[in-house]
Amino acid sequence: MKISTIKKLNNLFLGKVVTLITLGTNKPNIIDSQFSDFYTGVLEELDEDGVILTHLFTGCKSFFATNCIVAVLQEQVLDEDDPENKIEIEKIKERKKEIEKEREKEESQSCDYSNKNSDYNDISGLEKMAEFARQFNQKNSKE
Repeated sequence: MKISTIKKLNNLFLGKVVTLITLGTNKPNIIDSQFSDFYTGVLEELDEDGVILTHLFTGCKSFFATNCIVAVLQEQVLDEDDPENKIEIEKIKERKKEIEKEREKEESQSCDYSNKNSDYNDISGLEKMAEFARQFNQKNSKE
């Protein structure tokens, strides 16, 4: 990253809540709800080596190397004391409840044996696996 770009980014984002978009990460099991824990925070420092973010709630610091950063996104911060923000916050909370209900419904259906589209009801596939296991066991017991 050029020094001139670093200066511009510092002017735009220093001290603000941002989300970093990076190249691939070695945390393969990251889920959406964890994303903000790892990549969102207050931009404390930005130089030619990288970015230091401070977690919004814990105060923990994170460092991201400059060559891994693809984008810096400023986040909207909602103030619960602001009447206009309260309406937006309530909308977000309602949408979150809807999403949680949808997720619960999906999870409850994923192991529903009566669901004809479930993987658990693939009788021919289960028969093939059982035959494979039987042949595998016979082969290995002879050795």
